[in-house]
Amino acid sequence: MARSSALRIGPRRFELVVLDGSAKRHKISAYHVGEFDAEAAAGFAEGDVAGVAAALKDAAKSHRIPSDNVSVVMATDHAAFRRVTLPFTDRAKIDQVLRYEIESELPQFDIDEVMVDYHIMRENEQGAELLVSAVPKEDIQTVIAACEKAGSEPLEIELEGTAIVNAAFAADMCHIDDAQLLVHVGEHSTSVAVVAGGELREFRVIHIGAMTHLAHELDDVQSGVDDDADGEAEGADASSASDPAQIERRVEQAVKRIKRELGRTISAARTAQPIEAIHVAGTELPGLVGSEVLGVPVYVLDCFEEDSGQPADGFGQLVASYGGAVRQLGGGPLKPSLRREELRYTG
Repeated sequence: MARSSALRIGPRRFELVVLDGSAKRHKISAYHVGEFDAEAAAGFAEGDVAGVAAALKDAAKSHRIPSDNVSVVMATDHAAFRRVTLPFTDRAKIDQVLRYEIESELPQFDIDEVMVDYHIMRENEQGAELLVSAVPKEDIQTVIAACEKAGSEPLEIELEGTAIVNAAFAADMCHIDDAQLLVHVGEHSTSVAVVAGGELREFRVIHIGAMTHLAHELDDVQSGVDDDADGEAEGADASSASDPAQIERRVEQAVKRIKRELGRTISAARTAQPIEAIHVAGTELPGLVGSEVLGVPVYVLDCFEEDSGQPADGFGQLVASYGGAVRQLGGGPLKPSLRREELRYTG
């Protein structure tokens, strides 16, 4: 029986899923959801992976999660997505020219400091239309370093967006006659995929997540804020931000902003079919699932078969890591590779 495992690493949380079986028929044999403490998360944001690696290693050991054959799903926080049309379809040629073709579309990046990946949306005799993703190499290298220090080098790395798309397709949720948004709410960002006519149409990232309101904790750890005179103002801000009423208000604001951006995505979507549903995975936000955006209902992204080993509650937070594990078994239409250049170089 084939076995696959995948790990989603975010700036504050992580999820592990192990599958036994095949792409068509499998069960969850192990899973774990964990959260990094503020010190580990602050170090991770600065490139210090020791705290994060220790948490990952402890989780794998306590839940007997295998350290080999692991795929990693990383946060979409600093990723960018663009559409590119090329006058040919040959993969080798695309690999050769894509970096140069996309450079002018990514003014926020030094093109030599990002990893570029792509998905071919359409191809014919005139050429290929690509959906391109760009991720800072530094972010990828930090994730790899955390996994290696925890005792497991990733087989492959992808973004949350591609993982939830593969999870939804593996569950036969996307058909030729319908359209939907697939959403992953991360800690500091939210990934959105537009799927219509049984095909991926668009990716975008909303730069707000379920734990954006806790960003002050990381700032305080990184800057060494204490109770001295210089830290009084910062301490007062942190105290205010930690007040339950303030936290509730900020979470409500986050939900409103995410819903507003989802509404813009629906309005701008170029799909032949009307968008009929929004399926949400990742960290739970009160007031999101069960609501509507421009009349479109919001559901939890339930890609699991009944009694397939998932938890009864909170299974939405496992969808991204589940999608990574499904792809490793050969499921899903997307074959992302954020280690493309590195693996090609090492042979």
